[in-house]
Amino acid sequence: TLQAMFEYQTMICELTGMDVANASVYDGASACSEACLLAAQATRRQKILIADTLHPDTEAVLATTARFSGLDLVRIGHEPGRGSVSMADLQNELDNQTAALLVQYPNFFGILDDLPALAEAVHAHHALLVVSTDPIALGLLQPPGEAGADLVVGDGQALGLPLSFGGPSLGFFAARKTLMRRIPGRVVGQTRDARGARRYVVTLQTREQHIRREKATSNICTNQGLNALAATIYLALMGPHGLAQAAEQSTRQAHALYQRLLEIPGFSPVFDGPFFKEFTVRFAGDLTDLNQALDRDGFIGGLALESVRTDLAGLWLVAVTEKRTDADLDGLIASIQAFVAQGGLGS
Repeated sequence: TLQAMFEYQTMICELTGMDVANASVYDGASACSEACLLAAQATRRQKILIADTLHPDTEAVLATTARFSGLDLVRIGHEPGRGSVSMADLQNELDNQTAALLVQYPNFFGILDDLPALAEAVHAHHALLVVSTDPIALGLLQPPGEAGADLVVGDGQALGLPLSFGGPSLGFFAARKTLMRRIPGRVVGQTRDARGARRYVVTLQTREQHIRREKATSNICTNQGLNALAATIYLALMGPHGLAQAAEQSTRQAHALYQRLLEIPGFSPVFDGPFFKEFTVRFAGDLTDLNQALDRDGFIGGLALESVRTDLAGLWLVAVTEKRTDADLDGLIASIQAFVAQGGLGS
């Protein structure tokens, strides 16, 4: 078990470009909360800037964390036509009370932010940059650690774990070496015994089961060891080239579908920023009716963003993974065209 956790940590570090990773936390949302708590402890500040392009579910978990920990959450807006974090809003909110900026990469709209620019702005105020990322995207994109991130977290469900009606999953958590002793959970290290044989040991444990609660850096006590093991096997089987191929296939198919959707009456672009495997489009008809029609044809449609944020009416978030073939895309487009032709845009 310890060797498997060591291998898992090593792979997460290689993916994220960070110095050290723990042996997992509960899920991606709690990993974000833990990262914000760590940032507050490390900087002795309580103000956490949150991009409004963060997944709403993650923001809801953060709000619960903040309610009982004293964190001051401040939302940062996005560029209307770009979909990325507004640098003007960021500069207005950054001050000597800011502990960290939390951004999602790719963000909730699927857009890729300029991480080096964000890191430069945040570090100028001695705050930390926390990046929540899709691990599959890192098979193709620059690791956040190389772009200036101080903490990189995310959900490991994409690493070979089945959906299983909503769980379980795992949260990965990686940091710079200077923050190692504040990492929640446990860190497994490699050493040698008295006879020189290689051994694996628990090097750090900051969980409250092992030290007094008030001294613990975290009260997360769920270590998703079995899921972390599955993710390790998945990453080992895929290898760097396989992971890159999965990311490239996802990107290629997502961009192809995006262009084809814009050729259908009723669809229009929303953002012009670069995206990975998710994108947002505007639809002039009823998205609930569209998704129901697609469901009858055997397709899971995009997410109607108004269902999670009332200010995003008419926007449709679509994801394409490496499992989707050209035939799948052809069928989806045909189904949408039929819906529009049958009056899907209304009167």
